[in-house]
Amino acid sequence: MGLPTKSKILNAWYDINTRTDFLFLKTNGKVRLADDIDRCWNCHRLENHPWYEDVHIERCHIIPKSKGGSDSPLNLVLLCSDCHRRSPDTTLPEILFEWFESEHDANEQYKQELITSIKTTFKFPEKFKNKKEQELIIKKIFVTFNTRRSKEFQDYYTDNSTNHFGVKYKVSTEIGLLKKYITDKKIFSLENLRKLK
Repeated sequence: MGLPTKSKILNAWYDINTRTDFLFLKTNGKVRLADDIDRCWNCHRLENHPWYEDVHIERCHIIPKSKGGSDSPLNLVLLCSDCHRRSPDTTLPEILFEWFESEHDANEQYKQELITSIKTTFKFPEKFKNKKEQELIIKKIFVTFNTRRSKEFQDYYTDNSTNHFGVKYKVSTEIGLLKKYITDKKIFSLENLRKLK
């Protein structure tokens, strides 16, 4: 019979009558379901989006079929191929939901560190000295270029960074390269600022 469709899986995890999000409940109120079938429930990257060229959303068993898991929609989650590879392989569903929570916490910590670093190190053009404008621009930069996930920035980062003492990633490297990337791409031109959503 095969696996249920992505729509069926998403609908099974969300009770439209009571507006209950079962992923939200199972992750102690940390992770919400994606609002469409083309978005990873963990990292929220989109399939067929120009920023995320290699993202494919997969139907992933919580308890593997080889260990007695069923093809029921409630034994399946929607993950991109990267998150699917990184997710825990276990017969204990709570371990998967704990992984969702820890991924959420790590991403929130990363986001705060990145935003703080942008605020303290980024030199804004004279026309954006107003604090409210700066906050808005920081938010736009973060949302638009979401540096961990933008394919264009990932390539830029890879081309212009090195590994030192085996450390593959540093926020300081990313902030420096983000500043250079924004400058090179003329992100602060009025035309480009209007494009930021």
